[in-house]
Amino acid sequence: MRRMQFCLSLMLFLFVVEARSQQLVIKPTTTLSAETSNNTSASSLFNDTYNTKYGSNTTNGDAVSGNVSKVNIRSLLYPNSTTRVFAHTQSWFCHDPANVVNGTLSPNAFCGSHIDIGYTSGATSGSPTQEHLQVQEMLSRGIQGAVVNWYGQGARTDNAAKNFKAEAEGSGGQFSFGVNIDKGAFSSACQYTCCPTSPVPACTSEATSLVSYVMSTFAGSASYIKTPDGRPIIFFFIDDGTKSQVRDDRLEPGARQRHREPRI
Repeated sequence: MRRMQFCLSLMLFLFVVEARSQQLVIKPTTTLSAETSNNTSASSLFNDTYNTKYGSNTTNGDAVSGNVSKVNIRSLLYPNSTTRVFAHTQSWFCHDPANVVNGTLSPNAFCGSHIDIGYTSGATSGSPTQEHLQVQEMLSRGIQGAVVNWYGQGARTDNAAKNFKAEAEGSGGQFSFGVNIDKGAFSSACQYTCCPTSPVPACTSEATSLVSYVMSTFAGSASYIKTPDGRPIIFFFIDDGTKSQVRDDRLEPGARQRHREPRI
């Protein structure tokens, strides 16, 4: 019995010595700050807090900036998929510095008719632009292009689309962009007159002008989103009231210009 106890004690001693000689060494590859800080292109000023008719400092359930997984979104697709993933941007949002109180947005923060989200799209000065940050963010998550909501020539969204164009052209073929013509690009007469029995020539003319501008300003870019046979794709976000006033069959031929006929 004593011999057995001695053997067990010796084995335990040897095990402890061996364990100490092979202590686990952890070499961190990240930091707590890197895993918890904002790793998105969203503004840290935005806090999803509003003063509304429902009370003060209420929330709307909007996501605030934070730490979001960088797992490639393409991992959700089937193996060897060649499907391209695009994001739709709402580049009419903006930011008013006067809305910042104690390092965050006040509950009454508006920019124009919309809530203040802490940054301005379509900036024509300053570096990097918000669009640069967004493109880098999208690329890091496996998104290969952006469809930009567009309100017409000279609007903030026009500058945003031009910024996305520059970013896409500088991406080495990794990123594409497209233009989505919003109802807001039309005059008020073509936006809100509901459901006429036949198309309105003036609204068809407006639509043709908008498409022609997109064709001449954006669609000629090698980075513009196109069909497999090379036709630029022009997107629309309009309701039945506007759509019914436009003759679709006249848009494509009327916008050919020096580019290939677009896909509407």
